Amino acid sequence: MAARRIALVTGAARGIGRATAERLLSDGLTVIAFDLAPLRSLTKTAALECASDKIRVNAVLPGLIDTPINDRLTGATGGWF
Repeated sequence: MAARRIALVTGAARGIGRATAERLLSDGLTVIAFDLAPLRSLTKTAALECASDKIRVNAVLPGLIDTPINDRLTGATGGWF
């Protein structure tokens, strides 16, 4: 049985990150894609729309947290991540 190849791609919503994710998929890899741009854009839009009502909009952007499932994910990449 062939080893399963997994790639973690950051910035996968657009540009080079998206092109990289698409290429890896076409090469048969399983791709886990991350991108914070959509969350940033949503937060900025909501903040602009709510500013006239003196409502502040904030976001907590996600990051990698030390958990058993993330240990398995990073282990599957051969320690590259």
